[in-house]
Parts: sequence; C-alpha cells; structure tokens
Amino acid sequence: MSTDLSRKITIAVSLTIVAAIGIGTLIFISQASEKETELSTWNNDGPKHPVYINHPDGLPMVGSGKRAQDGSIISVRCNTCHDNKASNSDAHTGSEIQDFHQSLTFNHARSAASVVTTQKTTKPSI
Repeated sequence: MSTDLSRKITIAVSLTIVAAIGIGTLIFISQASEKETELSTWNNDGPKHPVYINHPDGLPMVGSGKRAQDGSIISVRCNTCHDNKASNSDAHTGSEIQDFHQSLTFNHARSAASVVTTQKTTKPSI
C-alpha cells in the first residue's frame, strides 16, 4: 500500500511541476509578444526624449593650476591650445595624447547618455 501511495505522490508532484513549467512558459511568451508589439509600433517621427547641451557663458576655460596675486584662479581659454593642434579622434585614453588632457577619462561613443546627464542642462537642442 505504501508503494501505491508513493507512486501517486510522485505522479502528483510530477504533474504539478509540468503544470508550473507550462504556465511559466505561457506567461513568458505572452510578455515577449507584448514587447514585440510595443517595439513594432515605434514611430521614428514621434516625439523624442529631450536632450540638453551645456553652452557655457563666454569662451570655455580651464584652470591652469596657478593663482594670481589676489588669490583668484588663473584660467586659460581652451582654444589657446586647441586652435594650434589637429584633433586626434582615434585617441581612446588620455595617455594617448601628448600635450594635454593626459588624465582625462574618455566616454566617446561609449555612452552618450552619461555625457548628457553629467552636463548642466540649460538650453534644449533640437
């Protein structure tokens, strides 16, 4: 009698597992089809998320690491150096640059969102 009961319990547990797997599969398939529908209805001409680019007041400048007699930071305009050098768009790290920005961390083409979110948002870009 215990063998018969054991067999019935094994069958019941097996059927429960099969039913759970089947229900899980149906739920997964229904969610996947909803996502496909959502992606297929995307319209390229529709509204886009807002992108804001920081436009500094005046010319962009960096601190020189030195101070004037009054204690103010001596700044240098970026174009002082950049106007005299050809840009190197192949550089992926600051160590590849010979003259300046050696310690700069690059994010070119890796994560546009990180560049946008770290900048102050002042003016919308169309």
